[in-house]
Amino acid sequence: MPLFVLFCAVLHIGTTATHQNSVQRIDGELVLRLTGEQGSFGFAVDMKDRAGNIHHVGKSEFPVQMVIGSVFNETSSEEKKLNVSNTSPQLITEAWSSSLLSQNKSVIVGSTLLNTDVADFNVTDTVTITADTTTLNFQRLVSVTNVNPKIQGTYGYGTSILIDMMNTTSLEKTPVFMPGVWYGLRNTLPPWAVGAGPLNMSFIREDRLAAPLMSILQTNNVTVAMLRSANETPSTILQDTLSTAPLADDRIAFGSFGIKQVDESHCQMGWIFPGSEFPKTYMKGAINGSTLRYKPVKDGSTLRTTISIMAWHGNTSLEESFSAGLRNVWTVASTKVYKAVVRNDIDLNKAMKALAGSLAVIFQNESTSSPVPMAGVPTGANKLTGAVYSDVYEQGFVGPQLRMAYSLLAYSRLQSNDTSFDYRNIAESIANSWATKSGMGYAHGVVSTHRGWIDDTPSRISVNKSCSARSALSTNGPDCIFLRRQCEGHLHMLQLHKLWASLNFGSKPEWLSWAVSFADTLATLQAPNGSFARQYKFQTDIDKAPEVCEYSNTGTALPLMYLVAVANVTGNTTYLTMAKLPVNPESDLVTTGSVCGDCCFNMDAYYGCAKPS
Repeated sequence: MPLFVLFCAVLHIGTTATHQNSVQRIDGELVLRLTGEQGSFGFAVDMKDRAGNIHHVGKSEFPVQMVIGSVFNETSSEEKKLNVSNTSPQLITEAWSSSLLSQNKSVIVGSTLLNTDVADFNVTDTVTITADTTTLNFQRLVSVTNVNPKIQGTYGYGTSILIDMMNTTSLEKTPVFMPGVWYGLRNTLPPWAVGAGPLNMSFIREDRLAAPLMSILQTNNVTVAMLRSANETPSTILQDTLSTAPLADDRIAFGSFGIKQVDESHCQMGWIFPGSEFPKTYMKGAINGSTLRYKPVKDGSTLRTTISIMAWHGNTSLEESFSAGLRNVWTVASTKVYKAVVRNDIDLNKAMKALAGSLAVIFQNESTSSPVPMAGVPTGANKLTGAVYSDVYEQGFVGPQLRMAYSLLAYSRLQSNDTSFDYRNIAESIANSWATKSGMGYAHGVVSTHRGWIDDTPSRISVNKSCSARSALSTNGPDCIFLRRQCEGHLHMLQLHKLWASLNFGSKPEWLSWAVSFADTLATLQAPNGSFARQYKFQTDIDKAPEVCEYSNTGTALPLMYLVAVANVTGNTTYLTMAKLPVNPESDLVTTGSVCGDCCFNMDAYYGCAKPS
């Protein structure tokens, strides 16, 4: 078991807050105080509420924790004497040997010098409460000196900040939020995914997340969030993506968020820097499921990392507190912490032209190798030669035909002087192909008298791996289709129809008819509680009802968005009623907090469905 899970700056979070009617920022003034004595210092955080009551928030008795690990698979005889191996990094835990608390009790600066057989590590920690008293910032600076010349460059070092969540129980029962990866309890994760069990810990690289943050909901309805500092720019090197072996480089400057079960009574939420990933990673060939990343142990090497801690409290149910706390974390992160990056040195017109031209040059006006001849942009083709090597035409995922058609039509409006290709005609051909060749409003075509699906990847389910539209009569029976892709395709057709009309290009009733037709199919698929399954198997006999391939209401958001769009276009309130059903307060979709975008990555869809205005 990697010792990365052990080294930490431990902060016990067991916050007491004034109960309000809704989840909100903890109401009170955060103050710092020193703990310990005689060269062994730590710190504690207290909160003074408006009534003057003092509440204990957390403490760290041994703030300084470092790790040293080999970056080679084989160690020399000199290295072996240092009791450091490539599989078991050496853990060093210390208190501050000196510290200073500011007069207003909002800043503590603590430091220590770690003397090891490998090198000396000068550590300085600065713990700060922000002026508005809502956020704790923890910054660590490490510099390396006096490296043992016999092992120069063969070892790496790292650090972490772990927070003891005193009001949690087991990892399996603790709701966790890592955007793009983890939403709620651990058992909702696929068994192959990072974060999944069975071990009692999981640390995930920040570059896998939609934003560099995580949060945990405690049993006292307190949501605690950890965020990477927006003032530090993450970076890495090419070898990081190619090598699963332990790697040390000064240019590696990203971290990992994670959770670890300490004992039966509580868990820890943490930040590791540089970012190692374990016990599961998506990198193939990783030793013991781990990829270890370090700064190099060499004279002059430095490490700097900063994280922020925020908290919210609610007195509602745990499920509602998780949803509301998640919303608070996401809102603060997107509006106050990680603001949009504005680049003024990019010529967007050139970029748009290059993208439109790339799509147009591989456009197939009538694909002949596909069982369902289609006009569209194939999933795989050589831009230079035009050769097609993946004659697949999809909705959603990596080959969204109607989204590309919309983009090309929009480009033809914005860049009317670009006559390199007839972008309007290409967009029209793609839309016509779907609207006229896809029967019953599904994103599929017709092969002889049977239907052939053209919206999913050939190798995903069917044994037909010809990289073309798949037959509904494969040896495995009719294929399963993802509802999200169907809804995406029909939404894009609605957008195409609206844009076409706004350009005064004439009427396209067949586009509109196809775009809204799938809404009637959704009426036959919707469960009594308003949810939709993630995948359905449509029978070769079109009179037979589709079967559920995979039930997971995580695919409900996009069907609801599509239904609302159809209701707006047609004025038919039936579709609006269908869209409102899953947000009924009595629906288990809300009480379990399980309404979210497909794969739980579409947070706009999550909030649009879970808490409609």
